[in-house]
Amino acid sequence: MLRRAALVTLTLASCDGYVVGPTRMGTTATAKAMRVSVAPAMNPLKNSIDGIVKGLADKFSENEKGFGLLKYSIDERTAQASHILFSLEDYPDDAEVDGMKMAAALKQKIEDGEFTFEFVAEKFSGDPTSSEKGGNLGTFKRGAMVPEFDEAVFKVDDDVPLGTLIGPVRTIYGHHLIKVVKRDEA
Repeated sequence: MLRRAALVTLTLASCDGYVVGPTRMGTTATAKAMRVSVAPAMNPLKNSIDGIVKGLADKFSENEKGFGLLKYSIDERTAQASHILFSLEDYPDDAEVDGMKMAAALKQKIEDGEFTFEFVAEKFSGDPTSSEKGGNLGTFKRGAMVPEFDEAVFKVDDDVPLGTLIGPVRTIYGHHLIKVVKRDEA
């Protein structure tokens, strides 16, 4: 029995892809792949497929467990940032001092020079890995963090220079104070 299958995979950046169609060898069905190039005249097809893929990926990434990792993007920028996490576990929303209040109060102390960012990260952050390093997350690509965190780090605002304390930013983990140390604008 011949199985019917067709798969078109387009590499959206270059419009090159593979077409896989059915062939028959004896009594078994196999797929034969041949390389094709999408002609420049087919740019409307490429744009249509781009839109469908982007819409599906963006819809999936709206699910908080999707973490934005599948968000369709050709944005290859990277950033280096540090953060202080006031976790929902340590500072629940219904507590007298919730994560938002604690983050705002400590942000003010950092901005006033009473505490350093690194000191607050070591003493108050709910992220055990980065708190040991003064909140340093290292370098990461766009889309590697939860969407709200990612947007705060990669938002380019000429009025807010690198090194400025951002936040509190609410994510599924809690409230974050973020300091972007470096951002590639490529």
